[in-house]
Amino acid sequence: PGAVKMVGGLTRLRLPKEMLPHVLRSPLVAAARYYSGSLGCAVMAASALGYYRDWWEAAAAMSPLERLSPDEALAAEYQAVYTSWEDFYMRFEVV
Repeated sequence: PGAVKMVGGLTRLRLPKEMLPHVLRSPLVAAARYYSGSLGCAVMAASALGYYRDWWEAAAAMSPLERLSPDEALAAEYQAVYTSWEDFYMRFEVV
């Protein structure tokens, strides 16, 4: 995908938002508000009632997004840690 999307309660935690772009080596777009289910209903209702031209405009106004990009140096560090763990795991898996 062009970017990984993150919504819901997990967006309240800083650590996953900081790690995921580097671990997945993909941009991350996280909803700035964690109550995305009810907010989605409000976006649709507001656009249906004519407060906005369409739901894209309503979503942009009512649901700001946080955009995070991967850093290749950090991505390489995470990959090295994962590879080390995977090698360790495979030694026990073979037994």
